[in-house]
Amino acid sequence: MRFTEKTRQVIRERAKNRCELCGTPVGMDAQIHHRKPRGMGGTKDDASRLACNGLFVHFRCHEKIERNREVALANGWLVRQSGDSQDQPVRLHYGWVLLNADGSVDFLASALDEKYQSPQQASDDPEDSTLPSALSTSE
Repeated sequence: MRFTEKTRQVIRERAKNRCELCGTPVGMDAQIHHRKPRGMGGTKDDASRLACNGLFVHFRCHEKIERNREVALANGWLVRQSGDSQDQPVRLHYGWVLLNADGSVDFLASALDEKYQSPQQASDDPEDSTLPSALSTSE
C-alpha cells in the first residue's frame, strides 16, 4: 500500500525536509522509503501505511539502502516482514529513535549510539561526506 498524502506530509514534517539518514536538506529528489518493503508483502499490511514505516530520504541515500540491505536491516532502515516498524529502533542522522505511528519520535538511550558509529560521523566515501559511513560503498 502507498502512503496517504496526509501520512506523507507527517513524515516530511517529522524530517523537517531533511534526509533522515544523512541530514542533508532535500527538495525535488526527496523520496519516502518504506522500512517494511512493499515488494516483500508490506502491501497486504495496513501498518505499512503508518508514518513509522516511512523514512524521508533523498535519492542517493535511498539507493544506498537498497544496495546494502544487511546494513539497512541492522540500522532499522529496513524491517523484516515478521517485524513491526513501530517497535524496531532506527538510526537517523541525529541518533537512535523509535518512530511512532502518529509521526512522533521517541529518543533512545545513548547505549545504542555507543554500540554503533554515529551517522553524523564522516563518511568513508571521500566524494560525499553527507552519507552515513555505513552506507558508503566503493563503486
